[in-house]
Amino acid sequence: MEEIFEAVSWGQLGIHHKPVGLLNINGFYEPLQEMVDRAIEAGFIPSVQRELIICESDPITLIEKLKIYQPPAKVNKWSELEGK
Repeated sequence: MEEIFEAVSWGQLGIHHKPVGLLNINGFYEPLQEMVDRAIEAGFIPSVQRELIICESDPITLIEKLKIYQPPAKVNKWSELEGK
């Protein structure tokens, strides 16, 4: 999990502009997706950052989504948020 969130963090910081692809065999990553969604709802993660994680149970669909991925127009770095 540390490696997954490191790659996501680098995307949030603009170090790279690639998504994180997860092959969700037998629903393995569903709890992780739920945790990320709860963190977004609680305001810990900007909602646009959810797009950095692409999770699919079908490998062909996952690869196709990775191919057409477009990074968010502007990455919201925590250090640049107003009032923080």
